[in-house]
Amino acid sequence: MKKELSIKNMNIKGASIKLASYVRPIKKTAENFDCLSDFLSKNSEFSSNIAAKIDKVRTKLADLAKNNPSNKSVLTELDKQLFWCFENLKDQSELFNYCVNTKKEVKNND
Repeated sequence: MKKELSIKNMNIKGASIKLASYVRPIKKTAENFDCLSDFLSKNSEFSSNIAAKIDKVRTKLADLAKNNPSNKSVLTELDKQLFWCFENLKDQSELFNYCVNTKKEVKNND
């Protein structure tokens, strides 16, 4: 069962739950330091872009598994590992976004 933490209508889960205890003080500090706020915002954007690329790789792996049943178990295991990375990067991105109060949608930089 996954642990979840709710911070003002935001569910934090996965590896990011370990970072959640820092959110309130970082959010307060970021309000007063533009450099920190900018860093968190850019980190959120980078994490989101990496998560999006991982999700594309997962989609391609699923296509390979359909077309080549002999490698299905290996591809399924790779998919599970990539999904873990995707989910945790997405959570981290949302956590950093929350710290800087940024609700803009991140564009994918392919």
